[in-house]
Amino acid sequence: MLIFLSVFLSGYIFFPAMFANYPCYKHHFPDNPCLRLLENEAVSVSDYMFSTTPLYLLSILIFTFGIFIYRKKPVHAKSIKEKLLDSIQEFIKRVPFPIFSLSIALLPLVFSIQLMLIVLMFNFPIRVGYSFLLLCGFIEEIIKSVGIYTSFHEKWLMLQPVMP
Repeated sequence: MLIFLSVFLSGYIFFPAMFANYPCYKHHFPDNPCLRLLENEAVSVSDYMFSTTPLYLLSILIFTFGIFIYRKKPVHAKSIKEKLLDSIQEFIKRVPFPIFSLSIALLPLVFSIQLMLIVLMFNFPIRVGYSFLLLCGFIEEIIKSVGIYTSFHEKWLMLQPVMP
């Protein structure tokens, strides 16, 4: 899981560099300040924050859920899905307005996935590109419903009889 997330973050940083010449996209990616400095352009603090804040928020989110995954409970006996649900349950237990807070916390993840899909969309013909827009909406709705699914999953587990 950690290898997947590190590869995803690396791709989010470097993959969009091929769109450096498109003015409407180049300001959204974290490598933009570096590219602008290499071209001897000035980079303001607001430009830097605009392009790197989603990456920082996503890194904080991964770090936080990583802490929740590696608690005192045995983690090696669980599947990845169980580990993720367990970490989301811990997040839900510790914050006020848990479903809303989780949806807000997952926004950088949604934003980065959607930017990656938009970058991929321009590498395919228009007919295929439209499917990437539908995929963007689908992923957004799935990630927004993660908190609701986790809440129902936890309550469903509480209702199950305990086997000896």
